[in-house]
Amino acid sequence: MLRKTVLISLVAIILFGWSTPLKPEAITGFPTRPKLVVVLVIDQFRYDYLMRYRPYFVKGGFNRLLDGGAVYTDCRYDYATTITGPGHATLLTGAYPNAHGIIENEWYDRQQQREVYCVEDLKTHLVANQQKASASPGYSPRNLTASTLGDELRMATNFRAKAVSISVKDRAAVLMGGHDPSGAYWYEVGSGRFVSSTYYMPALPAWADEFNQKSPVTQFCGKKWQALAETPGADGKVFSEFEPSAGEPCPDPKYLGWLEDTPFMNQIELAFATEAIRSEKLGQGSETDLLTLSLSVNDYIGHQFGPYSPEVADTTLRTDRDLAKFFDDLDKLVGLDNVWIALSADHGVAPTPAFIQEHKLGLGMVQPASVRGAAEKALTQAFGPGPWIEDQDEIYLYLNQETLKMRNVP
Repeated sequence: MLRKTVLISLVAIILFGWSTPLKPEAITGFPTRPKLVVVLVIDQFRYDYLMRYRPYFVKGGFNRLLDGGAVYTDCRYDYATTITGPGHATLLTGAYPNAHGIIENEWYDRQQQREVYCVEDLKTHLVANQQKASASPGYSPRNLTASTLGDELRMATNFRAKAVSISVKDRAAVLMGGHDPSGAYWYEVGSGRFVSSTYYMPALPAWADEFNQKSPVTQFCGKKWQALAETPGADGKVFSEFEPSAGEPCPDPKYLGWLEDTPFMNQIELAFATEAIRSEKLGQGSETDLLTLSLSVNDYIGHQFGPYSPEVADTTLRTDRDLAKFFDDLDKLVGLDNVWIALSADHGVAPTPAFIQEHKLGLGMVQPASVRGAAEKALTQAFGPGPWIEDQDEIYLYLNQETLKMRNVP
């Protein structure tokens, strides 16, 4: 309830401005009501990155936020499943998973007896161009059981305010966007395009289709992911390079798979976001508009290499520079004096198992299969033969309801 109250209060501040006796100097440089609110989520972005790599940041990126606003680093999620789906839903609803319904990225549905993806919706279809929708299933927020900041803002303005949500990950875009955004877009790695679903629109708007047709992914054909000169501990190392076979065109599926795991994806996503601001005229109407934007590739790279790797260091520095350009574009389109920007992350990350073992910080890894086996054995010893475990997701176990009844276990 406290977090929901905070969310509603934020909507009130956006709509009506500060109404309490804050000293004028406390809000100098901020408008009474912004024309545009940008909620920027960097997937798996640990707070210590801002401190550890600050000596290498440029003036207009993270430093623009660190020097120009309120900074809160003593923040945490008070629930166990700190992963992408629950994190984005929590940030934009102000509620925890027990209230907003997104308990994991996927979970076991006992009625359907299968794993359910957090944003799956078999009644929708993918929208990839200005023509009719494809036969591929789309996504929607039907599993989200709480309203988001965008939902509340749109309802409070009789749906005059616009709310647009963008991410590389479909679940991030859908869950940030809420139930009735003006649009939600995510990246389809197989095609190298930004797409949506029929839940939101029958076809892509012209500006999004034109952006895709320009094939922004091709600008990195033949390029290497090489560390910036200033990336600490990297010494200009080439981290990865796509090497096509003879006569292989670019882009093709193999190239797109390579590109998805490079920090170049942030440039592509931010370019799409800039075009959304321009074409949807965000921040240029009579109401306060909302852009929710999640950078996903930081998570992909973090999982592969770990938070203390030169790859993550380089990605963080590149994110800083990419944001500096995005903020400059935002200034030209809307004027930064008219914009509120909030930066957060959906979750952090622990060191890699190899790092933990190398530095004697613990065992390094828990094998999920061993957890299931140990639980099955213990329950069998205590109550009799099973099967006791119906399904497992990582370390989370779903008990077999029929066995519980049969063994009279409450």
